[in-house]
Amino acid sequence: MIPLYDHTAHHRVTDANTTLVVVNLLILPLEVYSPHFTGILTHLGLVPYFVLHPFTAANRDGWLVFGTPVTSMFLHAGYLHVLLNMYMLTIFGPALEDYLGHMRYLLFYLMSGIFAALVGIYLSPSSTTPIVGASGAIAGVLGAHLILFPRARLRTMLPLLVTIKFFDLPSVPYLILWFALQLLELARSGGIFASAGGVAWAPHVAGFIFGVMVGPLMARLYAPPRLRTS
Repeated sequence: MIPLYDHTAHHRVTDANTTLVVVNLLILPLEVYSPHFTGILTHLGLVPYFVLHPFTAANRDGWLVFGTPVTSMFLHAGYLHVLLNMYMLTIFGPALEDYLGHMRYLLFYLMSGIFAALVGIYLSPSSTTPIVGASGAIAGVLGAHLILFPRARLRTMLPLLVTIKFFDLPSVPYLILWFALQLLELARSGGIFASAGGVAWAPHVAGFIFGVMVGPLMARLYAPPRLRTS
């Protein structure tokens, strides 16, 4: 089953979400084809040990390392990594941006990613492996979507042997299953990184929980008057 779009979104192409997708897609070729690819990941990716020990000899960036929780969100390890992330953001981001507004959505996205990064640092303080990717921020979007749009339905495609079926699927079981898979992989990996692929599962889980808890609060505090209830 392949989700195609969310019926809840009033506009499937929204300003902030589209900008995030385009920026992430444009950055990847610049880093992948750079002769300094490894250096880019080390300097702009999130290295937990460097953030906690910014002035060690191994870290040559000094105070700049404190910006890596943000810069790491816009780096990816390869094309499959960025395409999967942007695919999820394209499906679930527009409805949330419609609800929060452009700037509040962007702020929430960045907050989710930063929180996920901080959890990654806390759980793996001695790691010198760079963490990159927008997964933590996107997980926050998914968590907020789960709570704010419990009746949302996803247009879904199911390829069969000789035909393709299209149908609507409730988003809640899809998102719960996604979160359950992240928890399962985290338990199997025994920590922040999986044994294969270096996937940071803990920030995925942390971002989703942040979205579940903070997304609705942000929507309530900052909703425009037409969305407030008496």
